[in-house]
Amino acid sequence: GCELEKILKIVPKERIIALRGNHDSFEVYNEYGIYNVNGKAFTYKGVKLAGIEGSFRYKKAEFPSYTHYESLYLASKMPQKADVLLSHDCMFTESKYDMAHSGLAGITYYVYENAVQWHIHGHIHKSYQNSYINGTREKSIYGCEYLEI
Repeated sequence: GCELEKILKIVPKERIIALRGNHDSFEVYNEYGIYNVNGKAFTYKGVKLAGIEGSFRYKKAEFPSYTHYESLYLASKMPQKADVLLSHDCMFTESKYDMAHSGLAGITYYVYENAVQWHIHGHIHKSYQNSYINGTREKSIYGCEYLEI
């Protein structure tokens, strides 16, 4: 909540979209009246964006976390054909990090099933950019970064 309060002093809540991660309570965005894009899609300047919250369930905790099977089910219920997927976790492509940072199969499914142009995520504690065989470009953001559509 503390970082969010700092952000809200600069950016009006009407201009913020959010996704909960593995350090967020289930009610954090409701408390501040911020739009949670999880499981939804919206269009901004002709670009369709969709969102998937949470991370792989690496421990029992009070934050959004999912097994690979749960994430696949949730991704299959999402609005289709987004140009950009916003997510907290990364795609599960191989076990390249520790269990908490190995990604979610549902994110991988959504990216490939919908030929997403860009996948933008956090969670990994490392900024990088990548391209996948299907043409999707991936951007991992660590900390804070300004992106403009």
